[in-house]
Amino acid sequence: MHTRNCFTVTSFLVLACLRLGAQNNQTAFTNAVHVELSQSTLDRIESISAAEFARHPVAGVTVGVVSPAALAWTKSYGFADIEKKIPASRATVYRIGTITKQFTALMLLQLVERGKVHLSDPVEKYFPEINRIAGEYPNAAPITLLQLAMHTSGICRDIDDAQTYLRAPVADWEKSVVAAVPHAKYAAEPGTKFVYSSCGYAVLGVALSRAAGQSYADYVKQNIFEPLGMRHTSFELIPAIQATLATGYVVKDGRPDSRKSVEELAGRGYKLADDAIFTTIDDLAKFMSFEMMGGPESVLTTKVLKDNFSHGYFLFSNFAGGVGVGFQLGRFSDLIIAGHGGGGVTGYRAEAYFRPDALIGIISLRNVEDGFQLNYVLDCLRGLVH
Repeated sequence: MHTRNCFTVTSFLVLACLRLGAQNNQTAFTNAVHVELSQSTLDRIESISAAEFARHPVAGVTVGVVSPAALAWTKSYGFADIEKKIPASRATVYRIGTITKQFTALMLLQLVERGKVHLSDPVEKYFPEINRIAGEYPNAAPITLLQLAMHTSGICRDIDDAQTYLRAPVADWEKSVVAAVPHAKYAAEPGTKFVYSSCGYAVLGVALSRAAGQSYADYVKQNIFEPLGMRHTSFELIPAIQATLATGYVVKDGRPDSRKSVEELAGRGYKLADDAIFTTIDDLAKFMSFEMMGGPESVLTTKVLKDNFSHGYFLFSNFAGGVGVGFQLGRFSDLIIAGHGGGGVTGYRAEAYFRPDALIGIISLRNVEDGFQLNYVLDCLRGLVH
């Protein structure tokens, strides 16, 4: 399996020990310790980061260490724009791709907590167009909101002819999803198998926006971005974002090429709720701090957040990992990590994972698709706790 996709698929994951902990009235954060970050620890992370950039020196990257309180340390390497020789910096805006799914999942949890929806609600209650998906299983139970969020709806990863529906602006997003849905199909019977589905999250986003009575982008801005203080985060290329946006690159014939990533700036079409967010290291750190119980309670209560991290869906019989509502979990020989990776958008790659046992995390935001992925994340999270 390709290294880039290995964690996206196989480390969605662990839940074995978390499920057992929940049976004993514990949560994923029971007995978690707070890490004291010494200068020697931060020097170690800087050394790991510099070495990783030396191995993958194309374009740029901004990395950060995150605690429940704040972004504790950050460093940038390389260029946000190679042609213009603009260095990457703390203020640089990147696209975070499929980490966007975490915000859609948080919207679901908020609406459940506020009594607007139930996890067990059939999707067709809010989005009857789901019945246009091809290959429906006869006599299968209706797909639920929870199944969409957990990638167990059986809907395929992506639609046929996806490029046709990837250029619409945010204002036309719902129309794009409705038009795209007939080009999706089932890859498995609903509720029987994990099938990672970008299309499923597009449907989830529309269903939730209809339940909320508000456009998806406006809801997320008002109920997540603003209360978390994410002032440099957006679903579209507004002037404030464009001014500090890193140019995305694909390495082609040994040379960085930005043409395709620039084309994708026109809008993500039906994928708004799946991979459209632009943000900075400081803003994404605020979201990660929230995930590590840093608040505020107005976004989601600690009880609901802890409960969400305490159950999930097993993927493999060896318990290598699992997926929950809006998060991936990976278990390795010496640590467990939680969070999400961010691919899907040409020319960008992001990683945002933390240790539930130690309440410390690492973020990397990259404007090229190589390097700074799973091995880097693991090295840093090991280096932060010693």
